[in-house]
Amino acid sequence: MKEKEKENINELEKKEEQEKFVVDGKEIEKENKYQGEKYIEEEKQNEIKKVEENLKEEEEMTEDKLNEKEDEIFQEKIKEKLEKENEEKNEEENNEEINQEKEEEVNPLLTICKENTTYPFWCSVNGNYQCTKSKIECDCPEGYIRCKIQKYCVPGNRNDMCAIFTILNNLCKIHYGNNYKMYDDGFCRLKDYRMPNQRVCPGSKVLCADLSCRDKYDDCIVSEVREGINIRCVGQKLVGNIKDCPSTITCSKENDVVCPNGKCVSSEKECTKITKCNDPNSPYLCQDNNCAVNFDSCSAGITCGHQDSLCEDGVCREKC
Repeated sequence: MKEKEKENINELEKKEEQEKFVVDGKEIEKENKYQGEKYIEEEKQNEIKKVEENLKEEEEMTEDKLNEKEDEIFQEKIKEKLEKENEEKNEEENNEEINQEKEEEVNPLLTICKENTTYPFWCSVNGNYQCTKSKIECDCPEGYIRCKIQKYCVPGNRNDMCAIFTILNNLCKIHYGNNYKMYDDGFCRLKDYRMPNQRVCPGSKVLCADLSCRDKYDDCIVSEVREGINIRCVGQKLVGNIKDCPSTITCSKENDVVCPNGKCVSSEKECTKITKCNDPNSPYLCQDNNCAVNFDSCSAGITCGHQDSLCEDGVCREKC
């Protein structure tokens, strides 16, 4: 009997032992089973939360790394662009020097002109080669004619691209008094004053009819044909009344010339180099040395009208 009871007890203990389970390596008794299951669920949720947090951190780190990479790529592109521009600039300067050296080899007098501060340019003037003060005095290439005002060259069959005005001195006297007269550019100014100064281009560039500076005359823009009673201004703008034409600069010194940036200097050799319009969205070089979509997108300029002149500082005055 005792042995039977002993077997029953052992059986119960064995059964209870089987009902035990493990949580985090610890045995939990039957009566704590509910709490153990709850603990496991909480631990499970905590683990899920940790995984989610880790994933979020990884995503943020990945996004930061992507942003850093994008910045690196952007900076690298800027660096490449600047290097390319510097290379093009150096190449252009080298080409100018090489061309100048070749010209000097063909024409030894170029060296003499170069040393002459008053007449530093060698070219054909009225068919005769000589040292001259400005390239603007050089003959136009074959097939081109020179306009009287601002002296730019235009195709021989496009005389209408020159700014030509009928001089009506009586008109100036009637409107502004006896002290005024009409100048060749069609504007009324004081009799004892003068026309705006000559526009020039630096280096080997040539002055086009729209007052931009380009490598050669064949690169200049050929303006549309004038229609009706429109007046063509210096710089090619078409207007209904000459007073609406943009003014060109009058320097304080009569013998100065005007650079593309509007600065008055004694020689075009002092002008800064021309901007290159490499951006496909702004390929057109305007007369103020800035880039735009096309001629119509360029700055309209300052219009002083009759009586006043446009001075270097951008102010309209009777005299600069």
